[in-house]
Amino acid sequence: MNLFLKRTDFALDIGSTHVRVFEADKGVVLDASIEDLVDEATFRDRGERLAAVCRTAFVRVGARRRFVSRIKRVLLSVPSGIGEVEKRVYEDAARSAGASVVFLIESPMAAAIGAGCEVSNAKATTVVDIGASHIQAVVISLAGIVAVRETARTENVSPDRLADLVRTVISDCLAKGRYNLVDDIARCGIVLTGGGAQTPGITDALQTALNLPVRIADDPQLAVIKGAGVVLGQLDVLRRSRAKTPTNWTALLIFVLIIAFVSNSLGKLIKGVIGLFTR
Repeated sequence: MNLFLKRTDFALDIGSTHVRVFEADKGVVLDASIEDLVDEATFRDRGERLAAVCRTAFVRVGARRRFVSRIKRVLLSVPSGIGEVEKRVYEDAARSAGASVVFLIESPMAAAIGAGCEVSNAKATTVVDIGASHIQAVVISLAGIVAVRETARTENVSPDRLADLVRTVISDCLAKGRYNLVDDIARCGIVLTGGGAQTPGITDALQTALNLPVRIADDPQLAVIKGAGVVLGQLDVLRRSRAKTPTNWTALLIFVLIIAFVSNSLGKLIKGVIGLFTR
């Protein structure tokens, strides 16, 4: 047994039916059904389930050894809008599996990043994530989630239900006076992520129902974990930001804006937003 294993960083996307793991410098190293990893009937609560899934996933990818862990930091994708207690459940689960430091990212934000969307600028990004058990429609602007709506997914993905969900988030933007974002949605359209995005004919049907452009992300079922992997590569920036901000979400906002500064030359905008958190 090697007692001097190199410690590395991992990102995890734990869905209702699948768990995916991204390892720094390697990419996606695990995409498995949860029932293949653990017996869900044995858990008393969500925390136990999450902890068991994390531990088993890390064992499967070789991140845990007996007596020795090579897990340095873990980035977990979490549902949008959860409270502090639920965040702590995710954090504790990752730590119990051997993580030294835990960061969180909202799944819709990770999906948008993984789909190649420019989430840091003022223009609206609209993502519909069609998961195994839930469907979420979100509008993102300036690295923040402006509007989000969620519904349970039945066995079949109905274009009409998706269209109603999108119309609702658009209505939310209008109610908040964000008319410019509605204009962006009309011009830029919708990005579909999640395994349900591969439903035959869903793109054309939704495009017809909404009269908006609709596209499917590359590898839509991997959008969340790939987006988390992008963020994973910048954890040093995120960790420095975290020490100055009260929540992981604020730190993540600053992180994404810093990346936009480098890649999109949005210097003035980013300096102004970051200034709000450093005054």
